[in-house]
Amino acid sequence: MLLPAAGLAGLAALAVLVPLAAPAGAAELAPLPPMPVAEAYDGDTPLASPEEVVALCDRPGTCTFRATDRIVGLFGSAVASIGNAAINCTSDPMEIDRTLTVASSSTDNISGSISGKATVSGGVDTTVTASAQGSLANGVTDGTVQYGPNKDKGPTTQDKLQNGKDTTVTVAGSNALHLGAKASFELAFQASYSKQWQATVRESTRVVFTVSPNDELQFGTLTAVTRVVGVLSVDHTGKFIRNVVVDSPSIATASSIVAQTFSRPDVCLSLRPPGRSVARPGPVEAAPEPPGRVPDATYVRTAEGTWSRW
Repeated sequence: MLLPAAGLAGLAALAVLVPLAAPAGAAELAPLPPMPVAEAYDGDTPLASPEEVVALCDRPGTCTFRATDRIVGLFGSAVASIGNAAINCTSDPMEIDRTLTVASSSTDNISGSISGKATVSGGVDTTVTASAQGSLANGVTDGTVQYGPNKDKGPTTQDKLQNGKDTTVTVAGSNALHLGAKASFELAFQASYSKQWQATVRESTRVVFTVSPNDELQFGTLTAVTRVVGVLSVDHTGKFIRNVVVDSPSIATASSIVAQTFSRPDVCLSLRPPGRSVARPGPVEAAPEPPGRVPDATYVRTAEGTWSRW
């Protein structure tokens, strides 16, 4: 099993936007429940799909989002692996020193209309930012014409004095299209909770962990999630969607790094020639363990940067 963990080698200053939370805070979070199904209505008449209502929110100012619960729900996600696993196939303890980056993104149950970013083709995609753009050029020209005796060109000289200025305005697709549902949610979130909604949170830290021989180490993260539930209404039409759910990175608690260890002597034996040691020193890189496999031990980082068995 795992030897006493090595001390933290020092936090790497790699774009740490959100501090890592103490493990106790993550352990107190309730598990993230499944998202309910969004229900669309036209008055009292159920609609087949929320997409019909969302499509009416394309233009800013046409829709309103109202949170139905005045308390932000804080939940903890399941452990998600970060990068590949490392297996110690040597006969001595081994330190695994890595910089880990955690990127948490928002999701919703209305096809990414709030958490996604607009594309120039008019759809909504939760992973791609629109890169195409359009330009509008405005030309301004003013000038005067003088007729008079220009001594070096003769008495009928025409002299033009002209000033010109061209201004180009660039319109990005992700800012110009489909802001309705997202903008109405952002306004309601700030008004209800006096906090800024975060679509993406990225944090990075360097960690050192000691792995025993024949053990596999897999780093993971416990992410704190803010869940907001509300109603999205199309103004002056009677159409609305209830049970709209938006999960986003926590506004109060960041994620915690988790170290999971698995006993994997089978991998080391398959790599070791008969009667010889493993040819390649150092850790053996392997794919992350599939979700659901129970580790032999799980450790979380304390506020002091050490590891504590969870």
